This record gives sequence, C-alpha cells and structure tokens, in this order.
Amino acid sequence: MREWNLTASDPLSLFLAADARFGSPDYSDDQVWECVLRGGDPPALAVETMLGLRAVSLRLFPIFIQGSRPVQDPAVFASPPEVRRFAPNYLNVRCRPTVSLTAELEYWVPESHALAGRITLSTSGKESLSGECWLAGVLRPAAEGAPFAPESAGPYEGVYLRGGVRNAVPVLAAAGAAGTGRGAIPSLKMAFELEAGRPHSIRWVFCCRPTADEGLRCARTIFAREWDAEIARIELAAESLLEIETGRPDWDAVLAFSQQTAVQSLVGATRALPHSSPVVGRNPERGFSLRGDGGDYPPAWCGADLSDVMTILPVWALAHPEIARDLLRNFIAAAGEDLPDARPGAGKQRAGLLAPPLLAQAAGRALGGREGDPFLASLRPLIERCLDAWFSPDHDRDRDGAPEWDRLDSFGPQVTAMWAREDPWGGWIRPEETESPSLAALLLGECLAAARIVERAGDGGRAKLWKERSELARRALARMEAPEGYRTIDRVTHASPSGRKIWEGLSGGELKGSVRLNQPARLLVRCAGSRETRPVIQVTVDGENSEGAECGEIFRNEHFSWHRGSGTCFSRTVWTRITSIRVEGPSAEMTYSLEIPNLAREDLSHFLPLWSRAVSAPRAGKMFDRLGEGSEFDSPGGLRFLPRSDPAAGHPPAGGVWMFWNMLMGEAAIRSGRHALACAWTEKWMRTLAGALRADRSFRSCYDPDRAHGSGPRNSLQGIFPIGFFLAALGVLPVASNRVWAGGQSIFPFPVTLRWRGMTMRREGDTLEVEFPSGIRREYHGSGRTLITDGR
Repeated sequence: MREWNLTASDPLSLFLAADARFGSPDYSDDQVWECVLRGGDPPALAVETMLGLRAVSLRLFPIFIQGSRPVQDPAVFASPPEVRRFAPNYLNVRCRPTVSLTAELEYWVPESHALAGRITLSTSGKESLSGECWLAGVLRPAAEGAPFAPESAGPYEGVYLRGGVRNAVPVLAAAGAAGTGRGAIPSLKMAFELEAGRPHSIRWVFCCRPTADEGLRCARTIFAREWDAEIARIELAAESLLEIETGRPDWDAVLAFSQQTAVQSLVGATRALPHSSPVVGRNPERGFSLRGDGGDYPPAWCGADLSDVMTILPVWALAHPEIARDLLRNFIAAAGEDLPDARPGAGKQRAGLLAPPLLAQAAGRALGGREGDPFLASLRPLIERCLDAWFSPDHDRDRDGAPEWDRLDSFGPQVTAMWAREDPWGGWIRPEETESPSLAALLLGECLAAARIVERAGDGGRAKLWKERSELARRALARMEAPEGYRTIDRVTHASPSGRKIWEGLSGGELKGSVRLNQPARLLVRCAGSRETRPVIQVTVDGENSEGAECGEIFRNEHFSWHRGSGTCFSRTVWTRITSIRVEGPSAEMTYSLEIPNLAREDLSHFLPLWSRAVSAPRAGKMFDRLGEGSEFDSPGGLRFLPRSDPAAGHPPAGGVWMFWNMLMGEAAIRSGRHALACAWTEKWMRTLAGALRADRSFRSCYDPDRAHGSGPRNSLQGIFPIGFFLAALGVLPVASNRVWAGGQSIFPFPVTLRWRGMTMRREGDTLEVEFPSGIRREYHGSGRTLITDGR
C-alpha cells in the first residue's frame, strides 16, 4: 500500500465504507463515513456520518490531554494531520497533537453497521510521557432519538456511549475505558503511560444496530478479531489496484481516489440482484431504507446506468475480475428471459427502458484483455436479445434501420437540451419522434462487437446477421451527415429543421392569416400553465400537407406527453402551410404554441460516431477541430456537454462537464491518433477534479465548465477520472502478474510508473519496461499490440 503525505490542502476524498471484496455491504442499512482533517463543530480531526439521514450529524474525534490542557483542534496541533495510507474501508492518519506526542489514527470499516478505530500514541522524545486520550462522540438525531450519553455495560466491560436514532441504537465502546471525560461533550476516557520506543494503542468500535445489546455484541465480536491480520488483508487487496506515479502529485491523488470511489460504489447482493451492484453516490447521507428493501431510495441508489458500469469496469477487471463479470451478470439475472433493463436496482427497481446497446462493448472492459473467456457465452443471449429488440418495430418505428430512443433518460443521466422538459431552455421534443446519431453510432459499434463474439463461438450465420445490421446503422448515420458532423433528424421527414415559432396564444386564440413553411415539416404543439396534471384540452390545426392537399389534425390531451402540467405533442401530418389554429381548454391561464421543432441543436452525443469509428478521416478531422482549443465545446474544465452558444449551456447539469462523455471523446481521440488533443483534455480534467477534491473533498456527478465545482451526489462514481481511459492513454493493460498488453504509445510527455500485483511497469513514449514479481525484466519498443510475459 502506497505511503502518502496528504494534508487538508491537498486533493482528498476520505470516505469510508464496507468493501464488497471482504463481505456484502447492506443495501438497506449501509453506514458510510467521511474523515475530516480539520474544522467542524467543534473543530476536530473527526469521522462523520449521517446514518442515511437518521442523524443531522454524528461525529467521533479524539481529545488529547497532557497535564490539564485538552487539545482537539488540528489548527493548534504541533504538526497537522497527514493521510498516510488509504483504502476503500481503511484510513491511516498521523499527527502530532503536541511537541512531545505523536498519534497515529486508523479507521477500519469491517461491515456496514460498524466502524472500528485504533489510536497509537508514542512519545516524540526520549522522556516518558503520561496523559489521557478521550474519545468524544457528538450525535444530533434527525427526528426521534437521543444524543450520546454514558451507560454502564457491566462490572467487567465498563462504560460506553449510547444514543438513539430512528430504528437503531448507536453505541461507542473503547477497550480499557476508565470512565468519561470532563465537559459537555460525551466522551470515553483512556489513560496512557508512554516510554521512548514503546507506543501505546487504544482500540474503539462504533456499532449501530436495532438494539443496544445487538450493538454491544457486534462490538465485542470486532474487538475479538485479529486487527493486524485484518489490516494486512486490506494491504494485500490494495495491490490489486493500480499504484500510479506520474511525477504530478495532484494527478496521482486523483487517480488513486478515483479507483477508491469505483470500488466503494458497490453494495451487496440482494434478493433482486444476485451479485454486488453499484450505486451512484455512496455517501453518509444515503444508505438507510425505512421500508427495508430500498424501494424508497432516491434515484442515485436505484440502479446504475450502463454508462456508469462501463466507467468502473476497468477498475474491477484489475481489482477483482469475477466481480467485474458479476456487474454484467446482474443484467442477465434482472432480465431473466425478458429484455435487459437500462438500470436494474438492488431493491428491484427498474427503469422500464431497454438497455442501451452497450452490453457487448462493456463485456470487453469486464474481461480486461483476457481473451477466450467463457463468460461471453453466458452474456451472448442477452446481447443478441437486446440488439434484436432495438431493431424491432417497437424501437425502429418506421422500419428504416435507424431505431429511436424511447425517453430522454434512455442513455445516461445527462440532460439532452433538445429533449429536456424545462423552460425556457428545454426543447420538449419527444426522443421517439427523432433519429439520433448517438443511437446509430452505438448500434454500429455493438453490432460489430456482437459479430466478433459469435464468430469466436463458431456461429457464422449470426455473425453475418450482425454485420448486416451494422451496415444498416452505418447507412442511418450517412442520412444524418451534416457538413461538419452529424445531426438529429425527424424520423418521418428525415430533415433537421432549425426551429421556428408559428403561433403563440391562449385558450380561445386563433391564427391570424396563414403561414407557409420553408420546407415540409412536422409540427410541435406545446402547452403550459395548467394547475392540473393532465388537463382536458383540444387543439385543431388546418392547412396543407406535404402533398399539397388540404387537411386538418386534432390534438387532444391523450396525445400529449405531460410533465408538471405542461404538455407536448408531435403532429402526425407533414405540413407545408398552416391556415388556422383553434384552441379549446378549461383554463384561461394556459399558454399554447405551435412551432417547428429545433432539431439543429447539438451536444456531445452527436460526436459519438467518432468513438464508434464510423467516420471517414476527413470528416473526423473536422469534428475533432470542433472540439479543440477555443471551440464552442471547449472549456477550462473539459468538454462541455452542450456548446457555449446553446440556451441551456449555463444551466447545470445540462451544460456541465460529464466525465463519461469526456472519456468517450478522449478514447476516440486516442484511436484516431489525436494524442496532443487527448493530452490537453487530460490536463483540464485533472485540474478540474483536483480542484473539486480540494474545495469539496469529493467527486461529483458533473462539473462546472469554468471552475472546479461540481453538482450532484457526493462521492459519485460518475465524476471520477476514468481509469480505463488512462490505461488506453498509456497503451498499457495489465492482465495478470505475469502478463501485460502493450500497444500504441503513451500520449504523455513524461514517464509514468504503474505498480500492480507485484509487477512494475514504466511507460515512456513507445517504450515499456516491465519487472515481474519473478524478478524477470522485459523491455518493449514499438506501437504494435503485443502481449509481454515473464516467459514462464
């Protein structure tokens, strides 16, 4: 485990949670902690939690007593706290509360309902030292409950602190507690006598169970465990995460905490999902389900998108390859014989959406360079059912080989402004009425990946089918070509109008005169301002259709898609001229509009063909130029999801920097040989994430384009630096302790050292030096994809 010297001014993400590699974190009662190196009320070196909103705050911190002077505020320590080692469920912090006293504080989460700690004290000089260490606990229950108060556990176990929160009783016990400390803050008192070279350790355990007796039993069990052996297990498991040295301390911290957050994102198996599964923001505010099954959890705990899973798969492929496969096996289990859901949750939540076509491409990340894995055979039926469904009439509504998205949340958590139902910047366009280059590009890549899988299985017929389907997606993309990229098109007209408002008025209003359209188009009817969820309305439009015939169309409330009293509806008719509009409705306060929808708006999803390798070199050059320095998508924080000129660009999270989309563009740049561009983006991402970790001590779902500030859940896996991209940027992929793939060259102008499972890899340019655990050294020069082994 790497030794660090991180202080409160460095990038930090000091969350502690039960690790799925050592047990099964409790989905319905998962207690997550955060270590704070300074500040708070009262100011202290503390670990904090909210017990899933059952507490306003719960803080545990040490108070050091020498003579009569208590010391607890790190601001007055002789040496401030430094983080020396960390893992998803372990943290080691050192400090010097006084000139003569050194303290090493260890925090360990053995399971979801407990936090254990050890304080090791030593004298900094040659003289003996005596004093007391108080372990303080401040509990502020959210509703029903009680703050900490001392209780007796019996003549042999001494005193402990007991509190109360909804449905649980927190208890804090310390080995050798000789009573309680003085003052208003409840604390347990332990005396110490120190001699030079002979440190003294104090162990404590916090448990939160339904009753105090259960909590005390849990604490006794943890006290009885071999702590040094448990920490040795954690240190051994740390070797399965990449230790990365770039020569840039901020980069190293961002990469280390990104891996930690990826590992921390997993909760345990449940009745709904047989394997560990990710939640988006595993943090102290979340983790308690009053219903007991997670059915009352917010969206961040109701399942992860395939885009989220793809981000963390490369980490798990290194840390625990079987868990990496399990993340995709959950999609198999949740689907059964049906179609895969986009977001299967551990509490049996379902998005009610067909999973985006990414399963075959995700499988490659789960395997992590391990070829010939039988896991693919188990995933293949689901991949093929998913693809068959996308090309079915339910999703390819006009049967032209270009399916349509179903909802605005069909692919990832980011808000596509064209589809968003927010005024004034939302486009209110229903995704199923359009054909998108993002879906066509994903289908192209997925069909080719599926063809490779079935070819390896010896099924040439199915491989031919998926190659034919990939050509359908390629032809669909060709219909969406624009001079410098791709555009969203109307699924009926295959046009991409820029948008125009034809009429706006109230109930009873009418169009004055007639309006001729520049080109045939379907129209968007919008209404807003109703106090009812689904008001009873009727809009009648008359005019001429694309064939020049006079016609009319009636829009009733059942035709509309409703959201908070506002509705939108696409016309079935393709119009060339509008002669009259009549509106009838119960509310005079409602406003109505008839407009040509604006399908010309762009976002990063329009550049997804670059990632799917579906773009000719000249077109790719133009598209990358539109993402380069000073472009509308460029920002100090990375690539904006929306261009700067879009009306929604200033509205987070729609206009934010999303790491998933930046990852895809970065991977596309590497595949296309745009190494300087990918390196420049990496500099911006690192600066943004390091700034957020300094300011907020946490990754967030997305980031402000112009400053290091995030939004969304804390400790969010959506905001981590993508480790898979970093390995691709280096052209290195470790497979086992005696095997590593090399290919391409590093995009960085400095050497990078990786350590993993006893293997050391040093990458610079197209040179890779490998030292295997066996002691054998290999050196490789070149850009061809090569498997390097120790020869055994």
